[in-house]
Amino acid sequence: MDQVGNHRLLRRDFLISLASALMLAVEWASAKTKSRSPLLIRNRFSPLNKKRPYRAQTRYIILHTSEGEDGGSLNKIVRYGEAHYFVSSSGVVYRVIDKAKIARHAGRSMWNGETEIDNVSIGIEVAGYHNRDINEKQYAALRELLRQLKSLYG
Repeated sequence: MDQVGNHRLLRRDFLISLASALMLAVEWASAKTKSRSPLLIRNRFSPLNKKRPYRAQTRYIILHTSEGEDGGSLNKIVRYGEAHYFVSSSGVVYRVIDKAKIARHAGRSMWNGETEIDNVSIGIEVAGYHNRDINEKQYAALRELLRQLKSLYG
């Protein structure tokens, strides 16, 4: 496997681990306290939102890093409808594609033999880079967003 292939595998493994860790953190935080952080979600719908079909089911929530800073990353994600949500470095969550519709965030993907992961998943882009920690405001926003989505989709 070439360097690019190895990098993709390492990044995928990192993102899977991050998603698992965040889900555990959500479970722990939910069990630990009844009070929740207020979640600020702003609508910044993509022009493509109206054209996107509805998902028949939701089986996965996929976390991505934007590999860029807030402004440019959010603009690109909105322009192309590349995620359902975008978590900014300030902890503000932007709704880009309706959570019931298909966003184009997973590309040509496969997981456990299933293809077309976009059709069965919610995509969350987090401002930042795969090799840097996200900040506490982003963690707090992600915890609450994941808790809410988990309560809807199990």
